[in-house]
Parts: sequence; structure tokens; C-alpha cells
Amino acid sequence: KEEVVGKSLFDLRPAIDDYGLIPVFQQVWKTGVPADFPQKVYIDEKYSSWYENRVFRLQSGEIVAVYDDITERKVAEEALAESEERFRNVITATGEYVFEIDAHGVITFLSDRVKEILGYEPQELIGKTPFDIMISPEEVARVSAIFGEYIRNKLPIRRMEHNCLSKDGRELMLTVTALPILDAAGEIKCYQGTVEDITGRKRAEEALKESEQRYQTVADFTYDWEYWMAPDGKFVYVSPSCERITGYRPEEFTLDNDLLITITHADDRDKIIDHFAVAQELNTEHDILEFRIITRTGEERWIGHESQPVYNANGGYLGRRGSNRDITDRKRVEEALRESEEKFRIHIENSFDVIFTLNSDGEFVFVSPAWERHFGYPVSDVIGKSFAPFVHPEDIAPLVEYLKRVLTTSQSEASPAYRVRHADGRWLWFIANGTPIVNTKGEQQFVGVGRDITERKVAEEALRLSEQKLSSILNDITDVVWSLSWPDMNFHYISPSVEKVYGRSLQEFIDKPSLWAEITHPDDKQISDNALEQLRKAGSAERECRIVRPDGSIVWIHDKSKIIFDQNDNPIRVDGITSDITERKELEKEMEYHALELRQFSTSLAAANKKLNLLSSITRHDINNQLTVLMGFLAILKKKQPDPTLNEYCSKASNAAQRISAMIQFTKEYDAIGVSTPVWQDVRTVLDTAAKQAPLGKVVVKNDLPAGQEVFADPLIVKVFYNLMDNAVRYGGKITTVRFSVEKAGDDHVIICEDDGDGVVAEEKEKIFDRGFGKNTGLGLALAREILDITGITIRENGELGKGARFEMTVPKGAYRLQTDKGNGQGEKI
Repeated sequence: KEEVVGKSLFDLRPAIDDYGLIPVFQQVWKTGVPADFPQKVYIDEKYSSWYENRVFRLQSGEIVAVYDDITERKVAEEALAESEERFRNVITATGEYVFEIDAHGVITFLSDRVKEILGYEPQELIGKTPFDIMISPEEVARVSAIFGEYIRNKLPIRRMEHNCLSKDGRELMLTVTALPILDAAGEIKCYQGTVEDITGRKRAEEALKESEQRYQTVADFTYDWEYWMAPDGKFVYVSPSCERITGYRPEEFTLDNDLLITITHADDRDKIIDHFAVAQELNTEHDILEFRIITRTGEERWIGHESQPVYNANGGYLGRRGSNRDITDRKRVEEALRESEEKFRIHIENSFDVIFTLNSDGEFVFVSPAWERHFGYPVSDVIGKSFAPFVHPEDIAPLVEYLKRVLTTSQSEASPAYRVRHADGRWLWFIANGTPIVNTKGEQQFVGVGRDITERKVAEEALRLSEQKLSSILNDITDVVWSLSWPDMNFHYISPSVEKVYGRSLQEFIDKPSLWAEITHPDDKQISDNALEQLRKAGSAERECRIVRPDGSIVWIHDKSKIIFDQNDNPIRVDGITSDITERKELEKEMEYHALELRQFSTSLAAANKKLNLLSSITRHDINNQLTVLMGFLAILKKKQPDPTLNEYCSKASNAAQRISAMIQFTKEYDAIGVSTPVWQDVRTVLDTAAKQAPLGKVVVKNDLPAGQEVFADPLIVKVFYNLMDNAVRYGGKITTVRFSVEKAGDDHVIICEDDGDGVVAEEKEKIFDRGFGKNTGLGLALAREILDITGITIRENGELGKGARFEMTVPKGAYRLQTDKGNGQGEKI
């Protein structure tokens, strides 16, 4: 002050000029008209103040300037301007439209967003009421009653729902949120609020009812709980909004300074005590703290606390000014966001599909772990690289066009199928659903979800080849494949072979469905009617009948048909196949004739066989009688002839007679081979039966054949086992044991008979199966081979001389089985 008093304006010209005062003073001095103007004064680079200046001239001619500090007002005005700008941006960006209606329900303002939601220009609806576009009189009455209740009680409108029609006639569900604006007399001046289109959500959730209001008014959320705290740490002022947040009245906080500590959540109590203690002691400039409180009703809520010290003009500490804001919803959102991000992360990491992000240059910005699971490349080998090296060369151009189209149109779209190379060189088929996004840096990117469709592609190719093959077969097949609609029985497909079988074209049947019945032979029409009835009742049918060709020739056909049903079990068509069986019918007719001749021949042959068997039986009987007489006389002659030379001849004659008798016995047994039908026989049981009949002496038989295993053979197989044991005892020499067992040989089974006797010399291994070979009659092994051969069983000797004989009987596949169920006669063939 001392630097200015006593000096003229011109003495202070540099400073005065900086603030533009001299021109104002000169104008007021000349005109005598007072001047008002705001002025911003910079204290230093960081701080500045605003002043409202009023300059006027006294009658004495002196110029007087009055300065009023309006810094707080200007800060508030700037904040208001910034808030209004932010509000305009919100209105522009939000999906809702903003409105204003007066107390009579007349629309006075609409934001431009109304056109996107309702299709109306704002000017088309201003001056009207919302009731003009509601869907029905009932809806008008309902909403009018509700709105009237709000008006009478001066209540805010919180998410009031109603139906309306858009300009193009679509039915929409809207929700209205608005606050009442009161005039100076406390009466409703208007309502201001927003309208949201909830049609999609309501249609999806039309069965649900909201149990509580989702939103509170803007004022409810922006009112902070303000306080002033004295230097001693006691509350001297608490704003009324504390009751809205805590349930406690302001005076309760001022009377009980510990109430804030008392209602603080137990887990946060020490934190807030320490915080206030430090803040009071150090007079920190700006403190931020988040803690929980328990409201009067027991509800837990999060509080965002900010405070700062307050000083007087002389720098004296007056206390602290603080603000507590209810941040419960923000905390819940943060927690929901954290959970959502965690769920998204888990989904990304475990998704079977490949999730990826490309920048505008086609380079990978992000790739989910599924990439490595699908393609074998580590994700680190992909990030920052172009997609092109991983894609089949033939598929790159279509993919580039696809990416350009999505990024240009900003529309989500599915990609064409493309191939991606696996680390092992294989090509996998993929398809991606992509959408464009803009990241936080304003860069355009492409987000895609790729799915492996290799199996589908393989199936499609297999289906294509199958259809191609089917088409080729249908073109070449001699049978007629056809399909009829049901139940009108109109042809919509007949294979080309119809002309070969019916002598008529495919088009003739399509043009005239009744032709099918007309060409049926008159004598076989009942057969066709019966087949159609069977088709209706059972869903499938067969028939054999005659049809008449255009040239009058008769063709026998056999067809099968079946009704085809859709996924809802509704009959939709009849599919069938028809075969020309004319040759078969003619062959059957010829075979019937030959069968008659064969039956006559068989009757004659059976009679002749019967006579031959009778003659053979009589002949054997008579020869055996004569041999008995001959051997009797030879025995008498041997006793009565003392001449040794004659005894030798008598012995030879007796041996010859015994051979003749054995041969006669062989013919009897040989006649029995093949007379009975082969049957399944338990080989272990058959061997036990044969062993009881065989003259074993001191020789032991070991039966290692598994129980329950059977062979399909002539019933005389028991003689095979008998002859093998008898042959072993007769020719085994030092033999003590005969063992029977079985071995697997590929698809066949081998039954083995082996002994510990002398064995068979190599030159005789095959001769022993010849009739007449051997020391006795030589008929046993020959007979065995004949019996086994009936069902394809072979036998050979494969032993080692000096170590014993080894007979191997090879049973072919299908003639050897494990009897798993003797109760019903079924078994498993092995």
C-alpha cells in the first residue's frame, strides 16, 4: 500500500497496463459512466485470484475503484461450465435420451438420442405428451395415474416403465427416471430426466420383477457428508446428508465425537483412529482414506474420506474440513469388475476356442493359451508377428479382404474357413467370429474367437465323396431307388434305372403318380393294396408282383419301402428300392421242375441204397459164418496133423482168415461213416469214453483236454481216439503214457495225441494212414482219417523217432468252440 499511495496511475503504468486498468479509468473519467469488469490477477505461476472491479467517478472528479474477490464464484462457474460440458457429453454418448416435461405432462425438451430410440425428430414430439405415442388407452390410463401421483406428492420418478410405439410401428418398452424441479413457491415446475429403451431386456426377462429400485436419483448419489473439525479434533459441524448415508443425525456426531469411531467397521477402526491422529498432528494438506461403517440399520457401507487443514488469513490453524462420500456402489462395482475380470481370465485361459487380437497391420497383440494347445506354438512365438506366416497361402487373400471389411464397416462378421499350420506341419481348419474395437489409445483392433472345424471339414469332405459315390452308384445300379412324398405319394426322385426295369421315363412317373398303380398286373393289384396297408400300419413293407411294360411284356419286381420321419416323429416321405426279379422267378420255376425230378431220383436212390446196405449186411453175415467154419476146421486140422511142415501152412491159412474177418469188420464200420449228421461233441468227454473201451494194459492216459470245449465232427470220432490209443499200445514198444492236449495255431486248433514210446520212422509217417499197412490189418488209422475228414479235420504224425509218436489233428476255424452255455446249446466259436 505504501508503494502506491501518493503516486499517479502513470507512475504505475507498467503494472497498471498489465491488468488493463488505465483505459478503463480514462473512459470512466471522461464519460462519468461507471464500469464493471472481472479481472484475473496472478499471484505467482501457481496461484491466481479473480476480482470483480467497479470503477466510478465522484462529483469531485476523483476516480474510485472497488475490488471484490470473486475467486470462489469464478471457480464455481468454471466447475459449472465444466460440469455442463461433461453433462452434454454424457447426453450425447449415453444410450438414453434426456427429456423435460412440464407439470401438465407436455414435452418441452428432448435430446437428439430420441431419434435413435423412437425414430422421431425431437421437434416432432415437443409440445405433445408421452401419452400420444403409448400403445393402448389402458397404458395411457395407468401411466397417467402414476404420473399424477408423482405430481401431487412432488416425488422423483424412479424407473417408471411404460409401453409405446416407435415411429415405424415397433412396440417398445421404455423406463423413465426423472427429478421434480420446484419453483420458488415449492410447486412442481417441471420434471427433468432420462428415458432408456429396455425392450430387449424386458423381452428376455419379462417373467421377472425387480424387487428393489436399481437407481437412486442423481442428488442421492452426489450429496456428500461434509464436516468441520476443530483443532482439538472434535466435530463442530456435520452436514444433514450424513443421516442419508449412516442413519445417524448430524447432532449425534457433534454431541458424541466418538460416534464415527463407534460405527466404523471393527476391521477398519484402528486404521481410521491412526489416520485422524496423524492428520491432526501433522496438519497434512490432503488426506484420502477408504473405510467401512455399520449404519444404524446394521448395513455395511464403504466411505471415501477426504480432508484438508483450514487456516485463517494469518495462517492460524482453524481445524480440518472433510468430506465423506458413500462409495459402496463403486466398491461393489470394483469387486464385480475384479470378479468379472477373474472369470474372464479363467475363461480365456481355459477356453477351447482360440481368442486373439490383431492390430490394424494384422499383427497379433494378444493370443489365448488355447493357441498352443491347438497348434503347438508357444504364445511368445506369435505375439507381435503377422498372422500370414501361420495361414495356408491359398487362404491369406480371403482373410485379408475379410479383415479389411470388418475394420472398415465396424460390423461383426464370421470369417471364411481357413487353414492354420500346426507345429508338426499339419493343416487345421478354423473359422473365426470377429468384431472391431478401439483400444484405450484410440487404435483400431480386431478381436476374434477362432474355432477348430477340422473334424467338420473332414466330415463335409467325406459327405461330399459319399454323395458323389452314391450318385455314381445310383446312376449305375440296376435296381430302382425312389422316394415319394407322404401321404400324397407323389414322386420327387427316381433313379435312372427306372427305364431299364419299367420301360418308362422318370418324368412319366413324376407327371402321373397314379401310373405306379396302373402298370401293376391286374392279378397282383391285391398284393400292392396289402403292401400299402402294411406300410401305413407298420411303417415298412415288401411286395413281389408283376408289372406290365408299354410293349406288353411282363416283369416280376420286388420292392422294399419304409416311411421316413422328421425329428418330431412326423412322417414326411417314403423311400424304397425296386429290383427286377424276373430271371429269379424263371429260375425258381425251372428249379421247381428239377426239384421234382431230384425228389423222384432221391426216392429211387434211397431205395437202391437200402437194398445195397441190406445185401452188404447179408453178404458180411454169410462170409463171417463161413470164416468161422473155416477157422474151426483149421484149428482141428492143426491138432490132428503132427507134421510140423503142415503146421506152418495151417498158421498162414488161419492168419489169412483173420485178415479177411478184419476186412469184413472194416467194411461194416466204413459203411457207418457219414451216415449220421455231424454234431458238436465235448472232446474231453469223448476221450474219457474211448479210454474206458481201449485195451490199455499198464499204459496211462492223461486227458489234458479243457472241459467245455467241443469239436464239430462225425459221431464216430470216439473210434478215432480209440484207434489212436490202441495203435500206441500195439506199436509203442517201451510206452508208458499217452497224453491228449490242445494248442492254438492261428485261427485253427490242434488236438494232440503223443506218447513216450518208440515213435514212427520218417519213411512211414504217411504210410501208416494207408489201408492195409501195418503188422495187423492196418485199418485203424485209415478209418480215423476218413472219419475226421467228414468235417474238414486233418491228421498227421509229427513225432520224433525214439521219443514217441505225436499225432496232430487240426480243427479248422468254426469247428471248435468253447461251450459257454450248455443250458441253451449256444457256445462261442473259437
